[in-house]
Amino acid sequence: MKALTDTCERVIEYDAAQLALDAGHPQTLNVVMLGTLSRMLPLTALEDVVAEHVSQKALDANIRGFKLGQRIFGVWFSDCAHESQCSHVHGPVEPLT
Repeated sequence: MKALTDTCERVIEYDAAQLALDAGHPQTLNVVMLGTLSRMLPLTALEDVVAEHVSQKALDANIRGFKLGQRIFGVWFSDCAHESQCSHVHGPVEPLT
């Protein structure tokens, strides 16, 4: 982690594997991280792309993972908006309802 914080202006550290499990399947890890990334870049249609390219069987878990990834960014942003040295998310992420 030190190598990242030494070279990157901001680092969001969180347990994406646990969020993938919370979403319903460990293989949603990449979609959790994609959800987080979608909040940092102007990529408004990513959730639609996930829905279009993921099998129906895995769709619910992947959409939950995507939204959990988006939510982790919101937690990080609200925690860090006024702290110039904030480098990770503090506390748990509320489960999706």
